[in-house]
Amino acid sequence: MMTNQIKIVDEEWHIASDWARAYQLQEGVDISNARAVCKFRDDMDNILATADCHIQDNVIIVEVLGRINNVHQFVKKGRYDVFIIIGEHQYKVVMEN
Repeated sequence: MMTNQIKIVDEEWHIASDWARAYQLQEGVDISNARAVCKFRDDMDNILATADCHIQDNVIIVEVLGRINNVHQFVKKGRYDVFIIIGEHQYKVVMEN
């Protein structure tokens, strides 16, 4: 069962650099049939980049390769969220401030 806990982070990602994070979920959460999604957005809610996400055990691994993202060099600020989707339900697990 998922509880209403969202990890809030504040960090920088430099355009054209690789970026990877691993987020461990609480024990006892069954995410064996889940998928993860992470998108970076600007202040106008436009998608800047989509991360490659996969789940291993109870860890969500999120990666963006700098050489293949299409973020314009003049973008100064954005945010990202990480969701897991289980069937018809989605849960936000990380929110970048």
